Amino acid sequence: MQENKPEPTDETEAKTNPPSSVNTVLFGDESRDLGPSTALQNQYDKMEVRNSPLEGYGVFATKDIKAGSVLEEIPFIVWNRSIDLSDKIMAVVQATNFLSENEIRNEQIRNMFGHKHPMKYYFKWFPPNTPRDGDNPLFFQCLPLGYGPIYNSSNGRNNASWEVKEKTFIFKAHTDIAAGQEIQTFYGYFCAEEDSTFNTPEVFGLAMEYILKEDGGKEVFLTNVRFQSPKEQELRLKEQGCQELINCLRESQGRLKLNKISVIDNDKETHSFDFPEEFPLNFTYRKLQEFKQTRFPLVKIYLSYKNAETGKQNKKEIIYANHNVLS
Repeated sequence: MQENKPEPTDETEAKTNPPSSVNTVLFGDESRDLGPSTALQNQYDKMEVRNSPLEGYGVFATKDIKAGSVLEEIPFIVWNRSIDLSDKIMAVVQATNFLSENEIRNEQIRNMFGHKHPMKYYFKWFPPNTPRDGDNPLFFQCLPLGYGPIYNSSNGRNNASWEVKEKTFIFKAHTDIAAGQEIQTFYGYFCAEEDSTFNTPEVFGLAMEYILKEDGGKEVFLTNVRFQSPKEQELRLKEQGCQELINCLRESQGRLKLNKISVIDNDKETHSFDFPEEFPLNFTYRKLQEFKQTRFPLVKIYLSYKNAETGKQNKKEIIYANHNVLS
């Protein structure tokens, strides 16, 4: 009696007729020239993700990593520029009470679980051969894969840096990183509490951040000065005020106390503001932002610090140019 066998299915065919070669290409072109090796560098055997005292999770070195080492080279995703527009539309919708109860509930749930706005994790990608200066430079928001979005940002004391190629993000050790140390990069903008962010030109490029004190508390210090572009850096470094600030940063090893700020109006100092002893980082940046937006071409910054080499306490008054006005 002849046995009736079932008609072969895709699954049975796969089992009884295995591919004749491990190089079989199911989709794409098997004759495509892959070029030289595309293996991407990383230090995954020397890094791990764990809870960070700074915020949420962070990336930590498990072994010593030398300055200049490639931490990881990873692909990235570029966001459509309409994402920025959608946030502005959402703000209008919320302000006009047009948002549905369901959407309000969804937003409350997101906040309840502590999920941050995606903007917190974006980096800027500039297309090749496009200007980064001017009133409207062309750039896109992008999200690096791998550990990219997990590195916590440091406004002025980062030990890692990054650069973007056409297809990959490259994170590098900016300094020697000891085992157990958290790896921090700089996102390209300053971060403060409650997801507040500030573009460097908005606050004179002053990298303010919390530093732990001996008693376990934390205090806001000026730790570095940053420039938006090579053009701005070239311009700033020609100014006496910027040179004086860099010298103070060098003497204090990046630990300056910002005490007061004022404006110069017709050679007279006016509209001064004294920073309170325990002023939050967010408020500090908002105050700097206010002074940056004024019509006055010069501001005066009052600093105090301890010389790291001699231990001597110093005070310094620096006249700083407001390029928002001068340009």
